[in-house]
Order: sequence, then structure tokens, then C-alpha cells
Amino acid sequence: MKEKTIDEIHEEHMNDKNGRDIINDLYKKVYLKYISLIENYELDIREEMVFVESKLNKYNNELLNYYMNFFASILSGVCVAMITVFITSNDIKKLIFGFILLFLFVYLIIMKNSKYDIKEISNEKKYYSICLLVLNDLEEELL
Repeated sequence: MKEKTIDEIHEEHMNDKNGRDIINDLYKKVYLKYISLIENYELDIREEMVFVESKLNKYNNELLNYYMNFFASILSGVCVAMITVFITSNDIKKLIFGFILLFLFVYLIIMKNSKYDIKEISNEKKYYSICLLVLNDLEEELL
């Protein structure tokens, strides 16, 4: 796959009307909700900023990344060991069955769950980033 140039990335970014609409709608919803809370004296902007930053920082958790990488390393070692056992087997049926089993395990357990988790994390990170941006904007407006 050809690597995109900066100009191509910029052009794609500028033409992403659907992505812009989604972000703008979310920004407006969050902005209006925060304005409503501020008008009713139910929101301290500084406290909310700290709370949102703590939520956002959980996705940058180095310890979690370490353990996920550690788990992936162990899992890859187990997969290599299983492949070695299947390849050295003299029974072709066991070999084929083993590869099918390994493929199903990797696909069903890892790929299915990871796809959901990655999407959920992406949405939450986007939401908290927009909340932080709105709070910064509101703080500037109210000063």
C-alpha cells in the first residue's frame, strides 16, 4: 500500500464532510449540555476538566499497555508452539484440524473482541477530547 503524502492527508481531511458533521454535532450537544449545567449552577468547570482529563488519561495508561503487550507476547509464544506441534505431526488430519482450530481461536477470541474494544475506546476518547475542548472554550468565554 502506497504511503500517503502530507498533501493527500490534508486534502482527505478537508473533504471529510461526514466526519466533520459528526464532530460538529457532538461538539454542539456537549456545549449545550454544559451551558445548561452552568446556568443552573450545577457545574464547576475546573472540577469537570480534571474529571474529563482523568477519563481521557486512562487510555494512555502505560501499565495497561505493558500488560497487553506482555499478554500478546505470551499468546504468540503459545501459537508458535502449537504450530510447531501441528507441523511435526505425521497425521495430516491433525495438522489441518489444528490450523483450523488455531485460526478460529485467533479470529473469534482476539479479533472479534478487539474490534469492539478498539471502536469503543475510539468513541470514548473522541467524546472526552471534545468535552475537554468545550470546557476550555467555555472557560475562555466566561472569563
